[in-house]
Amino acid sequence: MTDLEQQVTEALAHGAEGAPSATGLAAAARSRARHRRRANLAGVAALVALCIAVPTAVVALRGSDDGRPTPSKVADATGTPGVPAGLRVESWHGVTALVPDTWAYGSLEDWCADGGQLEPRVARPGAVSLDIRCATSTYGVSFQQLPSGQDRDQVFDWPVTLQTSKGWPPDAYVGAHGIGDVLVEVTAKTPEEAQAVLATVHPIGREGDPNGCTSSRGEAPPAEVANDAMRICRYDDAGLLEQSETLSASDTAAAMAALEAAPELDPKASCPDDAVQSDPIVRLHTAQFHANVDLGGDCARIHGLGPDRELTADVLYWALSPGWNGSLPGNVPVPEELREQ
Repeated sequence: MTDLEQQVTEALAHGAEGAPSATGLAAAARSRARHRRRANLAGVAALVALCIAVPTAVVALRGSDDGRPTPSKVADATGTPGVPAGLRVESWHGVTALVPDTWAYGSLEDWCADGGQLEPRVARPGAVSLDIRCATSTYGVSFQQLPSGQDRDQVFDWPVTLQTSKGWPPDAYVGAHGIGDVLVEVTAKTPEEAQAVLATVHPIGREGDPNGCTSSRGEAPPAEVANDAMRICRYDDAGLLEQSETLSASDTAAAMAALEAAPELDPKASCPDDAVQSDPIVRLHTAQFHANVDLGGDCARIHGLGPDRELTADVLYWALSPGWNGSLPGNVPVPEELREQ
């Protein structure tokens, strides 16, 4: 472990609070696209909110019904090489960061639903939000899209400061780091925790993020994957990275078993050889194979494992990363619940 990793681990262990599990209800998956809304604090609005508070002197499977084994609802320890224990990778578009692995997923503004607690979350643009706005937002990280036209290599920072105005949680230390057109904002209970998370924010280069996922699916992914691991790269309908992860050895075995059990598609079925460029794709990579889970329209399927295969709920249980916020075509079976970690 490097000195930086040691410092990050110690800082996050000191400040991070355990968060309740975030179970995604897949029953709502097909209607999610119709109910998306962006958080009000986004883009320029987020910059303004931060600038106001910064002194000018400082600113420089579920299993299927056929009797197959049911995988664990909570994935075990991450298989991401080089990531300190207790942390996980969170990437979005061209930016990646490390956060405590206890942080849940979802909107920072609807934490109070169903008796929820003020615990940290990770939020992405377009994430599903319940029809409720809590009196304050909660702690956590938000990825936000800035207005287009930003220089991709431009880097800018807003120092961590204590926010006491209405709308922030108690003892809210807030800071942000921007790279190009992506802003990563952190709200934490201590300044050390906020600074430690922000210190891990960096652009995704040609080698990919810590999980090996490139920022665009048009870029060739690195070939190296550990023998007992599976890399999952989820891309949106614009071909940009939404989320990445590396499955542990035991979860990789379960995911591979689900892929092998997926039935082959009828060879007479009419379907293009490749998914349309505007369709979301999840890439599954192991040392032995590269497969795509295509989530587009009438051609939702698995390809890359020889003959195309049907998308099953068991495969989607592993392909849809925790915190997934998309929607699925009506002919695709969804897991009853999404993975929590």
